[in-house]
Amino acid sequence: MVPFNWPRCLVENPAKPEGDMGMGNGSSVRTVRIFLASPSADTLEARARVVQVVNEIGADPLYAAHVRLDLRRWDDPARPVACDRAGNPQQDIVQQVGSPGDCELVIGIFAHTMGGTLPKDRFSVPAGRDDPWHCSEWEVAQGLGAQRSVWVFHDQRPLMTNTAQAKRASLAVSEYIEDFDPLDGSMRSGFNPFSDLDDLASKLRYVLRVWLSTRFIRQQGDPSPSNHRRLRELSYLDGLTERLSQHELRYVPLSGEETPEQRLERVLKDLVIPSDFVLEAFEMDGRAACTGHASIEPVVYQDVLEAYRALPARGEVRRLAVLGEPGAGKSFSLGRIACELARKARADETQPVPVMVALGLWTDADETLDAFLVRRSAPFLADDLQTLRREGRLLLLLDAVNEIPPGQRSAKAAEIAELAGDESIAAMVLSCRARDFEVELKSRLAFDTLKLLPLQPPQVHELLRRTLVMVHGEAGGARLADEKFWNIVGRPDLQQVWQIWKKDGASWNDFWLSSELVMPRCSDRSVVKRMEHIRIWGDSLSDRRSLLWLAVNPFLLTVMMQLKAIPPNRAQLFAGFLKVLHERERRTCEKRGDAVGVPTLAAWRLVLVQVAEALQRVDGREGDDGARTALARTDWPVALDEAMLVFSIDASVLQVVDGELRFTHQLLQESLAADVLLDASRSGRRPASDFWPEQRGWARTGWEVVAEIAGEACGADEAARLKLIEWLSTAVPKVAADVWKHLNRPALPAELRQAIADQWCPRLTDNTAEPAPEARAAIGEWLGALDLDRRPGTGLRADGVPDIEWVLIDDENEPFYIGRYLVTNRQWQAFIDDGGYETDQWWQGLAERMAPITPTWSEPTAPRETVSWYEAMAYCRWLSVAAEQAVRLPTEAQWARAARDVYGEELDAKLENEMFSLGRTTVVGSYQVWTAGKDLPQDLGGNVWELCSCKFGVAPELAHKRPELRVVRGGSWADRSLCVHPGRRGMQMPDSRSTNVGLRLVRAVPHSEP
Repeated sequence: MVPFNWPRCLVENPAKPEGDMGMGNGSSVRTVRIFLASPSADTLEARARVVQVVNEIGADPLYAAHVRLDLRRWDDPARPVACDRAGNPQQDIVQQVGSPGDCELVIGIFAHTMGGTLPKDRFSVPAGRDDPWHCSEWEVAQGLGAQRSVWVFHDQRPLMTNTAQAKRASLAVSEYIEDFDPLDGSMRSGFNPFSDLDDLASKLRYVLRVWLSTRFIRQQGDPSPSNHRRLRELSYLDGLTERLSQHELRYVPLSGEETPEQRLERVLKDLVIPSDFVLEAFEMDGRAACTGHASIEPVVYQDVLEAYRALPARGEVRRLAVLGEPGAGKSFSLGRIACELARKARADETQPVPVMVALGLWTDADETLDAFLVRRSAPFLADDLQTLRREGRLLLLLDAVNEIPPGQRSAKAAEIAELAGDESIAAMVLSCRARDFEVELKSRLAFDTLKLLPLQPPQVHELLRRTLVMVHGEAGGARLADEKFWNIVGRPDLQQVWQIWKKDGASWNDFWLSSELVMPRCSDRSVVKRMEHIRIWGDSLSDRRSLLWLAVNPFLLTVMMQLKAIPPNRAQLFAGFLKVLHERERRTCEKRGDAVGVPTLAAWRLVLVQVAEALQRVDGREGDDGARTALARTDWPVALDEAMLVFSIDASVLQVVDGELRFTHQLLQESLAADVLLDASRSGRRPASDFWPEQRGWARTGWEVVAEIAGEACGADEAARLKLIEWLSTAVPKVAADVWKHLNRPALPAELRQAIADQWCPRLTDNTAEPAPEARAAIGEWLGALDLDRRPGTGLRADGVPDIEWVLIDDENEPFYIGRYLVTNRQWQAFIDDGGYETDQWWQGLAERMAPITPTWSEPTAPRETVSWYEAMAYCRWLSVAAEQAVRLPTEAQWARAARDVYGEELDAKLENEMFSLGRTTVVGSYQVWTAGKDLPQDLGGNVWELCSCKFGVAPELAHKRPELRVVRGGSWADRSLCVHPGRRGMQMPDSRSTNVGLRLVRAVPHSEP
């Protein structure tokens, strides 16, 4: 029987070698002949490593006392082969080194070439074969024909030469290996792939020790003196550490919370009446009730290995159940402690011997636990388990109790409980999924429980580093780990914050783990910048859509490591996760003989989509405040039956917390809900208003991110993307704009653009049809994104000069014209495109010429912001020449006079068009002000502060400190309603720029006009 997880090349030929195997004159040391076969072209390094391993084991006193290893190879410097090139080198090797068929073991090494061929007249081929033998192929065949043990190792490292000939040669090796697959081929002992030379050495070292110990040191029926028993024990321990050595390299400390069992069985193993029966007799809940012990606070371990290490010395309480979600690291942590305990037991023969078995392989209902342990301990410890048990040196690590077939769990849990009652066992640790233990096993197994906690971000980074260093070396692995970690975090702004804080002396652990971050003091960091950093830090760590919330599960983190890059397409990413999780559960169920009830991937996804739809609250009922992340039992879809729920929980997709159903990650919920929007947009059966109520179509409902993911799910299907955008555009212009931008602004057909303009342009400035300013702002953003807002006065004339629509202000002293609208982005861009920032003429006499920067909001008809007073003056000079009429910034008096025309004499009255709640500007004119019979300027309050030409007057004693301050008027989108009124005055330095400051123009009335 092949031990669990042993390499495939240990499937041994049962035939025993003939003869005395080199034994002579009564010697107790047996000579074991090993033949090394491999093509010389690309296996020289691998051959050298095989030689190293064979010599290492041959020199080990534990083995040297019983066997002498005689490695036969053509490149042995101690026995050089004299090849007659005129004859046949292979025949020389056979004659001088020995035939593979005369050796007890043949080791074949292959990479990407089969090597040279042999003449058919001297080396006959089997019937039906036309091609001649390759040298190493013939050597392997000789071992097989003589019924010897044959192991073939296949180098999996990539081919370095990409020529057609090299590819054909590599393919030939692969085909040869496949022909000898032990499942259906003639190779008795199988093959074993290796990823690098260290992997080859590790696997060969392990299997060679096993083979020597079982075939030559201990024969079936031989007496077992103590030294033989210790040798078997050491061989087992060596094999265990070899097999689990990567656990030591990759392990990062896992946190855990231990809760003591409160039933009396924890310490009293011989109770006549079990506590469960007593509680049932008194009609008490066995899982909730306590038998009189005082409540004990859980113990938190920063590294669960500490709990494992302490277990054997804990007196009568040496039984522990390790619980966690699927993929949380239960098996990995058991493997890690098993490796550590094995090393201790090898160094000190009084230490407990760890025996780790996977209970998922205990599938025979008639097999007892003792028989299973004996079977899984073969070949080394099969006859020694009871001795170890009597000596108090047996430490059992029972992995994955939940993988026992469901119909057998109850009976087998009783066997585990009975074995756990044996005080001679040094310690027993079992692992189980938390839900399975609480529901099915806790009442039978009076074990303390250790719940594994999710990884923290520093642990995620460290696990990435340890794993990738193993693959790519220290420098390359550390660099790739950093890249992968920040790719998972998905917040470049947070990475920039970390780099700044790191430079200032911040701690990596504090950065991720502190509940309230204390920024390092730095003189060159302004208070505003420090507060912005704290905002980014807080938002990032609370972002439930971050992939960090998936990476806290070691299994899912490993899946991410297997990806060359994290796909930016979230639909693709989470579809992949679902496939992987479904396959993991399918294999788990298949292993325990419970695969009949496994749903197909398609059926499972269909039910999950229904759960996601319920959580997203698609009915749009009154009071609906957006998507939920928890679903009450009464709202669960009918299709989610008990079997489907259990499968989904085991797959780490759903969880039940306090009786409410949740997805384990918000993006899982949203990526599945995207199927609903795609179906609605393609079929036309449900309008977008079913997801965004018409009366509040501008408000967030929780479907906004879902719509973006739906767009991603369309992939390269251009028709599906356009259909989704068209469907969204009929009801939610803001979401349509966001999805359109998210999909890299695909070109829309002319008929669709016209339909959008016809539907939304009239409503942009219609306060009656769209009374909510948020709705008009959303319409403006959509029309602006598509450049469909072509109102007079917001764009350019046919000659490319800004088209300013003027409003006459009939002042009794000096009438003037003022722009109906603020200067828009489109109108400012004409200045940039005409070289306005490079032309000296426009900047003469101004203290500073500035370089242009991108506005914060880019819609063509949004007001241009982030411009200084100097830039505004240069713009006026340019436009005066381009439009052939003198334009300038208004004086403060002119601005106030225009405001009185619009709002009357009460300039300090609160306006109703403040935009603080929007958090941005809106396209100009979307807050219409209209008085019968009057032509009025728009947006004089509440969009952006408006630059005036004159200085801001200050008290004479302060004038010398800030003589250049300029006046701004009207308030902005960033001000609360009490601060937004036409009487509001502000000030700004002439070289300052701000996202809430723009400009409006005036011009004089020509004398020829009445």
